[in-house]
Amino acid sequence: MELTHSSRRTAVLLAAAITTAGCTQGSAPTQSPAPTAPRTSDAPARTPSSSTSSTTGKHESSSTTSSKDKTSTTATGRPKVTAGESGSPRADQPDPESVNERNAAAVANAYARTAYTFDTSIDASANDAQRRAARWLTEDLADSLEEDLPATTGWDRLKKQGAWAEVTVTDVTPDGSDPRNGTTTSRLQQVKITTRDKDGKRIGSHQTLTLDLSLTRDDPNDPWRIRDIQTY
Repeated sequence: MELTHSSRRTAVLLAAAITTAGCTQGSAPTQSPAPTAPRTSDAPARTPSSSTSSTTGKHESSSTTSSKDKTSTTATGRPKVTAGESGSPRADQPDPESVNERNAAAVANAYARTAYTFDTSIDASANDAQRRAARWLTEDLADSLEEDLPATTGWDRLKKQGAWAEVTVTDVTPDGSDPRNGTTTSRLQQVKITTRDKDGKRIGSHQTLTLDLSLTRDDPNDPWRIRDIQTY
């Protein structure tokens, strides 16, 4: 399975949002770069290992597998930061055990809140927030994002400030409905990211992104999983 445009866009904009949030207090806000065009010549080759029927299985986060900051190299030669320490971010997080995974809106909200809530006290990079949220993705999407997670520019500066993210999510799906039947749906989530220092003081400007999440499940009794992400 080749990396999708939406997968690349998500990985790039996740890092861009964190970098932008690291500007000094009182400075002019910096705009996140436009989504990059999909690369075809340097994409890591992947061999499908399962059919689409496996998409509702949970993908365990790898954020607790290492206690040290490490770097490695991806198939394309770009630096990649691996997982940081175990623990919970300072900001409020959804309790995975309390999320009603048969409710598409609840799954979309939990993913969006978790994916952007980084904390430099436990994370090796902003990628760890994405890893914590991977449990709500299909296995294929989680794998493709993991392969393309870049090192986070500006992370050292944020770490020196003891920075952490406070995230609020608003469901802006036009019809506001949540299907109780069916096997596909979509949710629009507006994500507001506030970066704070070790004393809780805001760093830079708020960042706002909109996520268009496509969800799937094999059967109406199965939990919802996110199979595609468009980030604006």
